[in-house]
Amino acid sequence: MSRQHILLIGHPDGLLNWRLPLRVLVINVSLLVLYLLLAIAALCYGTLHLSLEQLFSALSGQAPESLMIVVETVI
Repeated sequence: MSRQHILLIGHPDGLLNWRLPLRVLVINVSLLVLYLLLAIAALCYGTLHLSLEQLFSALSGQAPESLMIVVETVI
């Protein structure tokens, strides 16, 4: 019989008391990373091809205004 690994968050008697199976945490974090990578790829390789530097400078507000408008409109 295999024992399931569980991540305990909070104090057992406190207001915050969650039991989260480790498998669920790993799957959800993996899906989140995959989603973020796909979103970055979609922004970089869409109609207007952007480099990662251009994309991150537009998201941080350091790019020319025309590029920021295009990226923010897509988001």
